[in-house]
Amino acid sequence: MNVSSLNRLTKRATNAKVAFVRFDGAHGGIFHYVHGYVAIGNKVRVIFKDRLERTGSILDIAYFQEL
Repeated sequence: MNVSSLNRLTKRATNAKVAFVRFDGAHGGIFHYVHGYVAIGNKVRVIFKDRLERTGSILDIAYFQEL
């Protein structure tokens, strides 16, 4: 799937990037939106949805942001 079709499906801004994010001490990771410049090996931090919108699931992650 290319970026333009992904943007149509998700209604995200055209500058949104998707990356495979790995967690320290865990095997595997997740594909998610990343804001800012990110290259392989860069560290990112998680940005959660507003506290009132959270449900206690992985869907509470809004995006990841470069450190």
